[in-house]
Amino acid sequence: MDNYYDHFTLKIGAKPATFNGKTVRVNIPQSLWTKIRKEVLVNQNNECAICYFKPEESEMKKLHVHEVERYDFENGICELESLNLICEKCHAFHHMARTRATATKEYMEDLINHFMEVNECDRIDYESYKLSAMAEQSKNKKNRKSISPDQIKFKVTGEIPYKNEVITQLKSKELYVD
Repeated sequence: MDNYYDHFTLKIGAKPATFNGKTVRVNIPQSLWTKIRKEVLVNQNNECAICYFKPEESEMKKLHVHEVERYDFENGICELESLNLICEKCHAFHHMARTRATATKEYMEDLINHFMEVNECDRIDYESYKLSAMAEQSKNKKNRKSISPDQIKFKVTGEIPYKNEVITQLKSKELYVD
């Protein structure tokens, strides 16, 4: 994508369709994910890494643990690089394609306003960025090898809480590669 948008902290991310629904989170027990979430909340000071939103104790569900992943299309590997704590608005914007499919017009407008506030830009900047992001995603789709979603395996390279337990769980399901 054009370097013009490098300074934006909130961006649209596109998980490739082949990897949709294929996450470490859905392949480990909920109890382990709950432990990981608690640790990430503490380690990241209960604050969104993008917009610095810090909710009251009663609103902690507004902070999401976002899996930062890299995709290896040649080998069908979803690599977990890190976990970021981000607010629900930043998370919904990041996953814009999925959000747009279910969101109301009012909610989409709220997310766009959030984007403009976080990135300190105007509507023209947003529209230009959106077009650039869509063009980049389209270009990337053309250069990808097609793999079957049931062939996806995982790798954990980042330092995440309970990393060894996560790897053990994935190995027990024959979903982990070194």
